[in-house]
Amino acid sequence: MDVREFKWLSRGMKIIFEVIGIIVMIQGVLFLVSLFVGEGLPSIFLSVRDYSLQNVIGSLTPVYTNDFVGFITSSVEKFLLAYTFYHVSQFFLYLEKDVTPFSVKVYQKLRKIGCLLILADIGIPLIYSLILPFTTMKPVMIDLVMVSSLTFVGVIILFMAEVIRYGVKLQEFSDDAV
Repeated sequence: MDVREFKWLSRGMKIIFEVIGIIVMIQGVLFLVSLFVGEGLPSIFLSVRDYSLQNVIGSLTPVYTNDFVGFITSSVEKFLLAYTFYHVSQFFLYLEKDVTPFSVKVYQKLRKIGCLLILADIGIPLIYSLILPFTTMKPVMIDLVMVSSLTFVGVIILFMAEVIRYGVKLQEFSDDAV
C-alpha cells in the first residue's frame, strides 16, 4: 500500500467513525427524549440495557428494562461512545495529515480512546448497579466479571498506546544520538 492509498483509507475510516458517532449521539438524544415523550417513540428506542447481575445470569442476550435510571445511564453510555468515536475519527485524521505515528499526540489520543472504551463498558454498568437500588428498592448485585469485548478492545488499544510511547522514546533517543 502506497502513501496515497493509506491517506485515502485513513480519510474513509475517519468519515465512517464520524457517521457512527453521529448515529450513536442521535440514539442517546432519543433515549433522553423518550423520558418525556414515552409512548411517542418506536419501542426499539424505549428498550435500554439492564446491567444488573440478577437479570443477566443464564442469558447470553442482554435483558432490557424501561426504568428511569436505565434511560439515563443508557443515554450517558451513548454520549460516551459518541465521544469515543469522535476521538477515533481524530486519530485517523492525524494519520491522514501525515502526523508521525510515533508522536506524543498519537499516544495521548490512543490512550484516551482505550480508557473511554473501558469506562463505557465497566463504569456505566457499575453506576447503574449503584443507583438502581435507591430508586426502585430492588436488590441489585454488582457485576464486574461480565465485561464485553469493549473492555478487551480498550486494553489492546492501551497496549498499542504504550508501544507508541516506547517508539516515541526510541525516536527521541535516536534524535539525541544523531
